[in-house]
Amino acid sequence: MKDFKKNINTSIENYLTGDYQKFKKYERINFLLKHINEVIDKKIVINY
Repeated sequence: MKDFKKNINTSIENYLTGDYQKFKKYERINFLLKHINEVIDKKIVINY
């Protein structure tokens, strides 16, 4: 989870500083969706 938060912060930082070469828009969206889905899936598994 620590790496996830670090990556999110890096993504946001790159976005805000306009560093699109490092982190293109579609890559950022795919990255966020992938990790959000993983977190949700883990919570669903724990709850059932």
